[in-house]
Amino acid sequence: MRKLIVLLLCLTTSTFASELHDAYASYTVGEHAKTLSERKDAFNTALTAYSEIVTTSPTNGSLYYNIGNCYFQLNEYPQAILYYYKALSASPRHNKAKEHLSIAQGKINIPHDHYYSIIKTLLSFHCYLSKGERFKSIFITCCLALISWSLYIWHRARLWRIIGYIITAMAAILLISVFISSYMIPIEGVVMHASTIRRDAGNHYTPVTDTPLLPGTKVRIVETIHENTWLKIMTIDKDIGYVPNSVIRTINY
Repeated sequence: MRKLIVLLLCLTTSTFASELHDAYASYTVGEHAKTLSERKDAFNTALTAYSEIVTTSPTNGSLYYNIGNCYFQLNEYPQAILYYYKALSASPRHNKAKEHLSIAQGKINIPHDHYYSIIKTLLSFHCYLSKGERFKSIFITCCLALISWSLYIWHRARLWRIIGYIITAMAAILLISVFISSYMIPIEGVVMHASTIRRDAGNHYTPVTDTPLLPGTKVRIVETIHENTWLKIMTIDKDIGYVPNSVIRTINY
């Protein structure tokens, strides 16, 4: 049984590596293509390959980054922006995704988002650790806390009690952080098509602003209404209104 599990893991890893290599090879062909048609075909092939791979590894920030690069090379900047945000959601310390996001926003004159959140300020590691990394950290700190308290019970040494308190507090903070990320921080999305913000859910309502939301703009999703056909959103300028669900794709993976 153990050998079978090891064999399956090896086969899965080998298949993943092979698919990743093929996708990268197609992307490289696109970079060196001599005609626009060849370039487009190569990047679309790479995009399809990366999109299939990411379904089996939905927390891999590098895959979202590669998908964003494919869209960027195809001059589809709103989609590129969406996937750079997805990359940063999965891997907050992905510096290349941050750089390319800024470049893609500059291509279509989209301002950087500047949402302020007191929660993110107080729990600053929200910006540095992904949810998966925080889950792993919770497991490790809980194990260390268990060991510390066990040693304290065994030896009754004041040092182990202090260490136990510190590690338990760290585990609690991380647990609170995951809870906040899951239930208190709003879902964010990127506008895919230019859309007017309405005062209520329906095209017959008056616009909130004179200018429509531009493709590539990041927004917060406040509420989903009318059987998921309309979204209540808030822009980076704090304008609140309604847009059709079809014009926005969510960032959260």
